[in-house]
Amino acid sequence: MYPECDTSEPFAPCSYFINLAVAYRDSGQYEKAIEASKKALRRVPNNQFSYIHMVISYIRLGREEEARAAAAEILRINPEFSLVHYAKILPFPQPVADRIIEDLRKAGLN
Repeated sequence: MYPECDTSEPFAPCSYFINLAVAYRDSGQYEKAIEASKKALRRVPNNQFSYIHMVISYIRLGREEEARAAAAEILRINPEFSLVHYAKILPFPQPVADRIIEDLRKAGLN
């Protein structure tokens, strides 16, 4: 699912922590989602998906400045990042996907 993550590593792969971040985020545990995203980033520092989930959690906590800093990292990693493209690959029902896109937009992504 996350091609940047090496699933052959002997410790929990970054994809584990990305999926954990999504689970925490979707259950309203935003601080835990941020911590899980940071753990994923310690394994794979340039993983845009870790930053994406971090941005959403920061926005939902009202921590806009941190969300914008994480959004800047997404654009550093992937200057071609587009909400239109990202919306097409989201595996969530439309209302959930719409909220995710809106959260990312609030952090300054287009």
